[in-house]
Amino acid sequence: MADQNSQDRNLPASQRKLKKAREDGQLARSRDLSHFAAIAAGAWALMLMGPSVTSGLQGLLAEALRFDTHALASTAMGERLASLAVAFVSVVLPLGLLMMAVGIAAAVASGGWVWTLKPLMPNFGKLNPLAGLPRLLSTRQLGDAMKAYLLASCWVRSVRSISAARSSRSAAW
Repeated sequence: MADQNSQDRNLPASQRKLKKAREDGQLARSRDLSHFAAIAAGAWALMLMGPSVTSGLQGLLAEALRFDTHALASTAMGERLASLAVAFVSVVLPLGLLMMAVGIAAAVASGGWVWTLKPLMPNFGKLNPLAGLPRLLSTRQLGDAMKAYLLASCWVRSVRSISAARSSRSAAW
């Protein structure tokens, strides 16, 4: 009987099982694909919009650090903070929205669109923190941490090289 169970696991899943897994939100998706796509889109957008975003943030900072007697009034400070917050969000929000849209599009492209709340339902059987400790310290988590470290180091290196190239270009002028 045990031999028959192991043979069943080697067979492809039936249409019924595939449909039930899809309804439960259990899909084969690549997390790395959507992460890479979002970060690549963010890097691309920063390279294209970098000068305008930088000048916008510099202007915003200059405005925020400009104080006069009207700015120090008790009611004006709240209004000023609100206007600066709106200006900051208008500068930063397009990049965030672009990265979010690309990440969602990559996730949908890798596994299709599934609308279910079953994966969000709490499973009280998994609330034991000691049971999750081996998963936290697993080789998979170590691999994910190493990928994140390599990605961050590549990101920092590329940003440093771009800023060094821009500063050498501006110093040459």
